[in-house]
Amino acid sequence: MMEHYVESFLPVCNPYEHQDTILERICKWQTVFFIEMMRGLQLNLFEGDAYKGKNPKYSISYYQDNKYRICGEIIATSLVQGGPAPNFFSTWSYHFLCHGQVTNEDLLEVTDTEIQNLIQKVEDAEGETLRDLSDAIVACGYTGPIHSDRKKAIIDAIRLHSGIRLIPMLTQLREGLAINGLDELLPHHHQVFQPLFLPGNLKEVDADFILQALSPQFSEKGSVRHRKEVNIINFLQDFLQNLEGQGTENQDGSPSNGCGAKQLSVQGFFQWVSGQAHVPLTDAERDSYRITVNFDHDCTSRYGSHTLCYPIVNACAVAITFPTHHLTTYDDFENILTQAVCGGFDFSRH
Repeated sequence: MMEHYVESFLPVCNPYEHQDTILERICKWQTVFFIEMMRGLQLNLFEGDAYKGKNPKYSISYYQDNKYRICGEIIATSLVQGGPAPNFFSTWSYHFLCHGQVTNEDLLEVTDTEIQNLIQKVEDAEGETLRDLSDAIVACGYTGPIHSDRKKAIIDAIRLHSGIRLIPMLTQLREGLAINGLDELLPHHHQVFQPLFLPGNLKEVDADFILQALSPQFSEKGSVRHRKEVNIINFLQDFLQNLEGQGTENQDGSPSNGCGAKQLSVQGFFQWVSGQAHVPLTDAERDSYRITVNFDHDCTSRYGSHTLCYPIVNACAVAITFPTHHLTTYDDFENILTQAVCGGFDFSRH
């Protein structure tokens, strides 16, 4: 992905020429794997509003293929590895994962669009129009009288039907959680795990979090090198705040991984640096989280005369190295950093 940049700025220092250790490359790809898998699970096996909570899709085919058990195994393994968390479950589906049953107190959120439409039709229907919905109502298991003064009972039955039919999927998913013993922990610590499964509880990655986590390795104060390093940190602060002002997201609410100055997001930058697009899951991890910032002042002595160097990241060590010789203005900083993130986002070497 970097070829066109290399051709434009020859001669150039290529940050991807450094040999990664096997352990580092495994670490990088493992983190990316869980991020992409969690996103894929949410989009393909669940339905509903990401901000309100999702239910598993009603799919006998997925159930027959054991996809929900595999989903549970991936979720359990991701949590053991430190995330990302599956914070997209509806409240009642999470309670089922914890306790293995549906109670009368559970409010069964309906996420299936056909059943949502049926409920809306029942709410709006009167007289003969309501009776025209008899077949659909009876198919949901309601066997009482169908007339206007029974609307609440009809809608409650439809809601219950929408949840009960998902029990096999949730049961299979719960079996998958057993891979790391998570199925035994959830019933006893359901309040502790709740922020990891329900939306709206985890802190989103923002510019403030990244800036507070920065740990610059400055040169001696008062030196020319120190002034250059401070300027780069100021450029980085402006860069992140500009990205945050754009607020780029996908339609499902997840951060955009698009590239270019107008498509890149704070979450995308954080994933490039650290390998993950989410903040650490616990308060202790968040408080101690650090991003080491190093500065390279000697690229000309190593590479000779050249036009451009890109910043280098080490996702396992959560560190980034900026080439000071090429980042003298904010425009240079924005252009070079954007190219580096876009060209190296997937941790590829090309």
